[in-house]
Amino acid sequence: MRCQNCKRELGDGLLPARCPHCGQSPLKADPKGKTAARKNLDDLVSHTRIAQMKREAPQHAARASLTAKNTAEASKKRAKMMLIGIGGVVGAVLLIALISFIGFGPHVPDVVGWQEDRAKTTLEQTGYSVERTEEFSQTIDANHVVSTDPSALAFCPKGSLVKMSVAKARIMPDVIGMAKDEATAALDEQSIPYTLKEEPSDKPEGTVVSSSLEAGSTVEANTSAVLTVAIPLRIPHVVGLTQTEAEAALRDLNLNVVIQYKHSNDLEEQGKVLSSDPVEGTVVASNSNVTLVVASSTQGAAQETAEAVINAVYGQTPVGDSIGSALLPFLSASCPYASASAHDVWWGLVKRGGLYGNENPALQALPRSIVSKNIEVSADGKSATASVVVRWDWTPMGAKYAGVTSQDTHNIQMTFDDQGKLVSFNDPATDIPAFTYG
Repeated sequence: MRCQNCKRELGDGLLPARCPHCGQSPLKADPKGKTAARKNLDDLVSHTRIAQMKREAPQHAARASLTAKNTAEASKKRAKMMLIGIGGVVGAVLLIALISFIGFGPHVPDVVGWQEDRAKTTLEQTGYSVERTEEFSQTIDANHVVSTDPSALAFCPKGSLVKMSVAKARIMPDVIGMAKDEATAALDEQSIPYTLKEEPSDKPEGTVVSSSLEAGSTVEANTSAVLTVAIPLRIPHVVGLTQTEAEAALRDLNLNVVIQYKHSNDLEEQGKVLSSDPVEGTVVASNSNVTLVVASSTQGAAQETAEAVINAVYGQTPVGDSIGSALLPFLSASCPYASASAHDVWWGLVKRGGLYGNENPALQALPRSIVSKNIEVSADGKSATASVVVRWDWTPMGAKYAGVTSQDTHNIQMTFDDQGKLVSFNDPATDIPAFTYG
């Protein structure tokens, strides 16, 4: 750009207010008038725009280059996605073709669980040859198919060999009397599942005493055997239980129960077992007798009186009036012999008024001892029955009886008053050997 006055070059930048060469305004009006001034102004604007475009040209070039680069990358991505899409379509077509080929092609029928003959026929009709094998199965019944090889629904060309495994019959072995380990091994051989339970028994410990499955029977699918194994029969815990509870526990073990009552005024103890004989934990045989001592205010008093009376009559020597003397403290005021002499008590109460009094006096006085006794007191404590086994010593009968003994059973009835004292006593044989009377 030149100064309009001195025509000196001013460069391409912004015009100065005054020309550095002539000191005049570089746009001073041309003497030719407004047209020349307008032309100068247009030239100035044009030069300014050209200079600005020169300065911005590198920026435009950079933006154009970036745009071209982005456009190229986008084109590459579109091409790549197009290839992936084409590949996916091709893969899907191939997969569908493969599935169609397998699905509609020959495959092994599912005959698992079928009866053997039916399964074999089906496989052969499908075009396969069949080879039969056997195995035990806990879930498939005998003579039914357990598995095939190739497996069910597997692709298999016609004419191929299919191995068909059939369940073998499982026969329950006779395990009764075997030791536990021997019995379980026999079941394992037949692939028969089992559970074990214990039961008190007279059999040796660990012996199988029963089985839920009968020996020789065919075991069906999903069936297991329950083996009962013997453990020693021991007296259970009964002390502190009620009489009813204790009796039930003992009878469940096939034990016999003998009840004795002990007098007690303790309300907490009433009707409960105070002791057992044999004691808890003792090993016993089945059908053994177990004596329970039960606390009772009424029955206990009667029990104690009955025990004392039986011991006095059948468990002591000498006999005779000494028996009467031993009985007096236990007689009720309502007993007819309450105020009688010792002789009258023995003669009247035990001998039933002299019944069999004409027997040999030596027989009347035979030494005796108690072998066993069982006393049962009524619920109200007013009566009792007793079974007493007595051993007799016959030596007083003469030389030929020296060392001779015998024993018999005496069945006795007794009654008591409210305090448990003896009112009556009745032994049909009296106190002589039972087989000698009548």
